[in-house]
Amino acid sequence: MKIRRLIAGLAAFASLGWSSSFADDQVTDSAAIAAIAEAYTAHRESFPDVFIRFTWTRVTAVTPDEVLSGHYSKTGDPKNGLLIVSGDRVRYELTCSEGDEARTRTKLQRPGKGREEVQVPCSSLAMIGKGSYALQFSTTSKIANLFSPGDPRVGIRVSPFNLDTMGSNEASSPARYLRDCLTGRFIGEYLGAVGAGSSELSVGVKSDRFRHHFIFDPDRSYMLTGASTTDVKTNRRLYQVRVLEAKECSGSRWLPIRAVKVQNPEAAGSFIAFEMAVQEYDAEYHAPDSDFELSIPPDTQINVPAQMAWTRTDKEQAEQFGPADLKALHERCVSHGEQYLERQKAAAKAAAESQPPNTPVTAKAFFLWVNLAALAVAAAGIIVYATWWRRR
Repeated sequence: MKIRRLIAGLAAFASLGWSSSFADDQVTDSAAIAAIAEAYTAHRESFPDVFIRFTWTRVTAVTPDEVLSGHYSKTGDPKNGLLIVSGDRVRYELTCSEGDEARTRTKLQRPGKGREEVQVPCSSLAMIGKGSYALQFSTTSKIANLFSPGDPRVGIRVSPFNLDTMGSNEASSPARYLRDCLTGRFIGEYLGAVGAGSSELSVGVKSDRFRHHFIFDPDRSYMLTGASTTDVKTNRRLYQVRVLEAKECSGSRWLPIRAVKVQNPEAAGSFIAFEMAVQEYDAEYHAPDSDFELSIPPDTQINVPAQMAWTRTDKEQAEQFGPADLKALHERCVSHGEQYLERQKAAAKAAAESQPPNTPVTAKAFFLWVNLAALAVAAAGIIVYATWWRRR
């Protein structure tokens, strides 16, 4: 297995110079960073077929250090997560408790005041994806969005591999930062062993805005065991994460079982903390096609964010979509949007041509032009929603 050979080679390399006494220049920073990036990537990619159920729970403690050492109390109901991966097919869910769902629906149904932003207690979602396409449905807001190739705004942000610190689909993973150090975009420094007697190694990465600190464990196939990001301008840490427990799977693979994240750890008395805890897993899961089917309720609009493209499901019954259907669904949305615009343009043109010269615009023609303007406003609303979803 590739990861076994790679880890064995890195272990031999580590015995030559990867220690806290790195000043002897037996290994250069760039060589260490390159090797760690390769080892981390190989290990992360060694989970091509998995089934994982996990919880994501708000926790509290007196200090951030207590959370990071595993001493905390759980507060509120957990979100229940599901991650199924089979090659390039993905199913993902992050579901609120029934109580949080009910409170959110109540808040969303209250009359709004203009374009105010509504803070909701929780929002459940389900998603399937294949390659560059992803279909996402919120059971809370009853909104469905189809994301097409080239749109990086949708993806998995909370999982055993990503505690909402790496962006969508781990786009900002440690490997990306380490490789950017090798190209000169960022400044990287190999910091050696975390402490006396520790097997963990750390690397620092600095950009114009942030300092990142990553901790890897060679004894566990260079799994990421800790990370933090500090704002250079304020010198305050934005977050810290720590893996508290991991289990070994076949082929020298390690799955994080319990991990914590602390947001704003230096904000006295106002830090926010979460626990990720795996409840069930299969690291060699053979997923049936039915695992990747997503049911969208009847008469639900499916939008392609930031595009004038959409469609609706059947008015009488739900529609089932699988990863292989997403490209055709995108084409259906684009076609529906184009046809609608063509009908509106044709109606507006016919209304305008039916008027004698120098005749004031009729109410019907005026309505048609207002309708086109409303479409533009709707498109702007979709863009605003997509931006909110990316930042929430």
